[in-house]
Amino acid sequence: MLFSVRMCVFAVLSITSSLTVASEEVESVAFRCREWQSLHAEDDADAEKKLSMLKKLGCETRMNRHGDHADVSFRSVQWREVTLESHENADRWEQWLNKNGFETLHGHAHAPS
Repeated sequence: MLFSVRMCVFAVLSITSSLTVASEEVESVAFRCREWQSLHAEDDADAEKKLSMLKKLGCETRMNRHGDHADVSFRSVQWREVTLESHENADRWEQWLNKNGFETLHGHAHAPS
């Protein structure tokens, strides 16, 4: 089953909710990450920023603080979808998701198996 999360991206790592205007050309990226992955955070502010972004994407998250940094772990077993206002932003998100261990499908409509 494909879950939908409607979001607009102003920067590669910042997400804000947005209503999609019918006349705009939008694209979506479907994603999932079955296995736990981790992102290294330099400090508490960085960890909270990453944790918040991953939660907005609908990922399960957990944080492991040790030493002078934290690791933010995440997974998204079910397919989810983020809708973006441009092809360029969809490409940037697809690259970021792939770089961080997600499977992705990019286009106007998805039919994941």
